[in-house]
Amino acid sequence: MTSANNDGMDWIERAESLVEYHDEALEFVRRVGTQLPNDPLDAEAVCQLWTQADDLDETLCGLYDQMNERLLNGEGRIEVTRGADVAEGFGPEPALVYQCTWALEWCSDSNISIVLSIEPRSGALALAVAAARSEWAPLRVPLDEAQAKRELGLAYYRAATRGIAP
Repeated sequence: MTSANNDGMDWIERAESLVEYHDEALEFVRRVGTQLPNDPLDAEAVCQLWTQADDLDETLCGLYDQMNERLLNGEGRIEVTRGADVAEGFGPEPALVYQCTWALEWCSDSNISIVLSIEPRSGALALAVAAARSEWAPLRVPLDEAQAKRELGLAYYRAATRGIAP
């Protein structure tokens, strides 16, 4: 019998995933270090981030697939990326964070992004959604799918009506 947590894989699968990501995370942290000040020990946080992203991937891509089919007539495209940035909200000053981003893009400048971030010193995770050039709305971790659907609906509204005069 396995004991699954609320956000996906069981604890043994999670431990295995963390180890499997280790070498790739070390290389990723090294590449980030050529552009942003970081620490080789950030690899552990990156492994945690990527494992958490694995838990979210099927759900988030499924939500985007529904939006693409029903709202965009299949004309959108989904892109998933990994990166690092300096962001606010993890402490008194901007801090380096590692991120996984799911984006649904359509037209030339319309998109909705969901970003999962981890601040490596504290291990704090943040999840948020926004339409291009809109404010970010925080989402709960583990993901509350009902909340995610509400916020994705609002983000779509903001993206679809941007530039339309009242």
